Amino acid sequence: MLILYDEEDFKLGSTKKAFGDRAVLQMVYVRTDMLGSDKMKAYVKAKDGEPEPIVSGKPKHWVYNHYVPHGRIIKAIEDVIVNKMMTRAQVLAWLDSVTKALKIEPDEFLKQVQNPLTSRPAFDVWVDWAAAAICDWRENMFYGPGTGDGAGTRIDSPSGGANSAAQLARVKLGAAELKKNLPRLSLADHIPNEEFEYSADEGDEQRVAAPKGDQWWEALNKTWKAKDDKKDPNWKPGDDDE
Repeated sequence: MLILYDEEDFKLGSTKKAFGDRAVLQMVYVRTDMLGSDKMKAYVKAKDGEPEPIVSGKPKHWVYNHYVPHGRIIKAIEDVIVNKMMTRAQVLAWLDSVTKALKIEPDEFLKQVQNPLTSRPAFDVWVDWAAAAICDWRENMFYGPGTGDGAGTRIDSPSGGANSAAQLARVKLGAAELKKNLPRLSLADHIPNEEFEYSADEGDEQRVAAPKGDQWWEALNKTWKAKDDKKDPNWKPGDDDE
């Protein structure tokens, strides 16, 4: 579940702004399964097959793992949305461009939403789907044993299966494509815990993003300081970002 809070939610901006023109100041994310995850799993399993027979001492069943950890991907999404102080309309346009670049098809019922900016519920459902779909993009997933992601601090590489080399080649290409569309995404083999702002329960499938509670305040200070510096009545959040 992904929720974006804007300047109106904190009663810090002009109440006359249209919904799509409001600058996003905070993102809160709690991990859930993406809509259409069955299609993703069927695709990955068809590509990877059964890695090897399940024997005593191994898991009762193999799971679907992320090569680039799920938490890193959502953090890269947050870095673009919040740090650039995108408006809701900009968020929608950017996420739409990323899903199209990755050739991710919306769920059927989402195709019925003509303009997600017409209501907050429609917007929330659409951006939640887009973020989850990018995080669980099939070309970054593999089925079977892996090296483990260290609660999001390490790349999780396929290992131990007869087809692990082919799996690794596939997900490396997927990671490169993700990086192309998420420039802030880290593909480092390992990143220190203190640089990784997401907590994890046991296993890759249980990760939850820890919201940065002070981020909206820092963003607000940046906004107001820049406005004071610019003295430009037409200036809006994000104008100075590269």
